[in-house]
Amino acid sequence: MNFIRVLFVLVFLSVFGVCFGQATVNPVTVSPVLDNTLLAKAGLEYAWQGNIALGVNESVAQMWLVEGNLYVITSSNYMYCFDRAEGISKFGIQAASSGLPVFRPEIVDGKLMQVAANMIVEIDPNIGTVFGEYNPGFTSVNRAVRQADNLFMLSADGKIYAVNYEDKIPRYKVAADDGSPITSIVAMNGSAVFATESGIVSSFNISRRTEDWKFKARGGITADLASSGEYVYVSSKDTNVYKLWIYDGSVQWTFWSGGTLTESARVGEKVVYQYVKYKGLYCIDAADGSQIWLEPKGVDILTERNDKAYIFTSDRMLEVMDNVSKKPIKSVNFSPVDKYVINSDDGKLYIADGTGKIACLKISE
Repeated sequence: MNFIRVLFVLVFLSVFGVCFGQATVNPVTVSPVLDNTLLAKAGLEYAWQGNIALGVNESVAQMWLVEGNLYVITSSNYMYCFDRAEGISKFGIQAASSGLPVFRPEIVDGKLMQVAANMIVEIDPNIGTVFGEYNPGFTSVNRAVRQADNLFMLSADGKIYAVNYEDKIPRYKVAADDGSPITSIVAMNGSAVFATESGIVSSFNISRRTEDWKFKARGGITADLASSGEYVYVSSKDTNVYKLWIYDGSVQWTFWSGGTLTESARVGEKVVYQYVKYKGLYCIDAADGSQIWLEPKGVDILTERNDKAYIFTSDRMLEVMDNVSKKPIKSVNFSPVDKYVINSDDGKLYIADGTGKIACLKISE
């Protein structure tokens, strides 16, 4: 972008929701994303709020939590980094030219690694200095996944490329047995587990370069695989969510959703959340695959804490669902919220509106 960016960093200084920040010279007052009184009805309060400068027709496009930082990327591919605990601005950089793909970064050996504009970019996560940019020699269509000495990257040709982490040179590639395009990959237990459009889930042993096991769903898989501990969760177009054991691919349970699944499952502490178009948001017991509740207006899970799920609804409300009583207990108008982070780490909500306001909400004690 050609204009100079000014980053306002604001922290709430009183219970009345007044926040102050500084741009180059003069202090400014910025109204909160959501009214404090409304938040209190849902048992929430501000941890901090910040504001980023947006250009004409520019908006917040994506938000990611990566270890101790919150990364916010705009529709022009300018990326801001905030300390997730305090909301302090760390840096802002142009991740890629506007219109080019930019994927979620990861911390690898202390460096922020990101696939942006088909380049592997290494960045200092504290000050934003770019250490290096590397062209892998193929078109990458998703973030890189680190396992052992390799980065595993999905290519536009439907294959996985194993790129050596040190020199960023591809060493070999992996394809599905039936030639179906690979749509998702997770790295677990020394293996790269991938899914295909034809419905295959396969575990590729990295050290031996052989297939350990294979599972075949009845429908195709385009949603990202989800993983937690020793398990992989598969959301298939055959309407089922499958829980597979990472060691042999055995099915632990199957949950029938009643709809074609194109969104990834969200794995919580004790439950799994699955959005189904025209049906709503399911809450599924992670242990046995039984249904806990279905919220017809539910769209996604923002966070959970103490057996309570904070979900975003189709009518732009934040609803608090009790996973024990299986009933909604609180709700608040969330209509100003345009983007949010799916956060299973610390029970906080990270949100943004259409004007560049970024906020972290915490659950009141």
